[in-house]
Amino acid sequence: MESPDAAPDPLLSSAFDPEAFRQAGHRLVDRLAGYLQNCRERRLPVLSWEEPDAAARYWTSCLERSEAGQNAPLDQILEEFIERSFHNHHPRNLGHQVGVSLPAAALTTFAAAVIDSGGGVYEVGLAATAMERAVVQSLGRTFGLPEGADGVLTSGGSLGTLHALLAARQLGSAHDAWAAGNSGAETVLASTVSHYCVERSVRMMGLGSQGILPLPSDPFGRVFPEALPRVVDEARKLARDPIALVANACTTATGVFDPLTEIGEFCKKEGIRLHVDAAHGGAAAFSATHRHRLAGIGGADSVVLDLHKMCLTPTVVTALLFARGEDSFRVFTQQADYLWRSEDDQQWFNMARRTVECTQPLFAPRVFAILAGFGPQLIERCVDRTFALAQDFAGLLREQPDFELLLQPESNIVCYRYAPQGLSPVQLDALNSEVRRALVRDGQFYIVETSWSGRRWLRSALMNPCAARSDLEALLDEIRGVARLAVRQA
Repeated sequence: MESPDAAPDPLLSSAFDPEAFRQAGHRLVDRLAGYLQNCRERRLPVLSWEEPDAAARYWTSCLERSEAGQNAPLDQILEEFIERSFHNHHPRNLGHQVGVSLPAAALTTFAAAVIDSGGGVYEVGLAATAMERAVVQSLGRTFGLPEGADGVLTSGGSLGTLHALLAARQLGSAHDAWAAGNSGAETVLASTVSHYCVERSVRMMGLGSQGILPLPSDPFGRVFPEALPRVVDEARKLARDPIALVANACTTATGVFDPLTEIGEFCKKEGIRLHVDAAHGGAAAFSATHRHRLAGIGGADSVVLDLHKMCLTPTVVTALLFARGEDSFRVFTQQADYLWRSEDDQQWFNMARRTVECTQPLFAPRVFAILAGFGPQLIERCVDRTFALAQDFAGLLREQPDFELLLQPESNIVCYRYAPQGLSPVQLDALNSEVRRALVRDGQFYIVETSWSGRRWLRSALMNPCAARSDLEALLDEIRGVARLAVRQA
């Protein structure tokens, strides 16, 4: 065995050399600044399509060369990674609900990755742990939650939803599932258009397919509050215990908001915990113009907000907030002497007590840099701009005789389709799906598609405040072009 006092290993020494890191870092920041400029000026496509197997073969060959002793320079690895990636900052990325990250917040992510201390216990989390406390309390005030609200930052809305429903089971039922396992009677109420993570969480909790009861909704996915008593009565007649109701703010597919005030009043009356999935639309709370969409959210028992959507935070950071801060300690109750002494201590500063993760990234600096360095007004401007772009896009679509708008948007999500005359509904479905596939392979625009009322629709989430009306006009022209080509080739 090599003695610790032996001369430093040359490979280890060079790999951790501060000067080499400094030089590589300067080169990388210069490269990324140019990349952001190219995205902003639309000098590159949104993506350069490559078949999955071909992409895997390329990166596998790189590792095989390294295994043979032919290591790739870091600059080359980073260059290839940037070039072959999806360009989320491109203004013509109009697809998924992943926002653009603020460059300043990306730098805090870089710094946190270098420090890399983890955030499970305060002794190693230190600054990031205290930052997280400040961030979640600030978010609680933004949502109008009661004094004493608290929460955690975690890895995405799916994990936040699971955590919230675990809390609902533990706090909303007389049965102690943490100690005794499932009773087999717990049920979660949610609309059929809730994000798939709700059903996935219910199944992960061991509640099975009967663990979720659908809530009636209007043609665009808003829950009918007047139907709630009937659903709850039916559940109780079946000996099911409604432990939580999940409301949407907003829905993923169509971007509409549930009537939270009426739902909250019903849940309070019936003793059912209200969880609001505000992963996407929760950012409207920062906007004086649009926060009315969230009226009633202050009465929720728990709220999830994805900060990597419209809050300019690098992916992926989710805030899970509880109206009563002590609720966040009731989910995971167990002994871990090497981390903390007692399973009953409510120590806000030992985050692993309240999250699924033990070792977790330092999330808080990413959010703190935005709120402290630019103020909540920056998020407000982003929300106002992207919501306004959606309204502008909807107006533009209404002016086109060969396009159809599903509904007037309530957020920055727009559903529409190319609908020239003379085609049957089935033909229109096939044509719009083919349009979307052609756009992906061309790479100049990126959109997604969804199914609604049995029909296929194109869907755009306007996440980039640097996008412009000219981008939307160009998208419609591009759709027409690829659609006409597809019809000729059919």
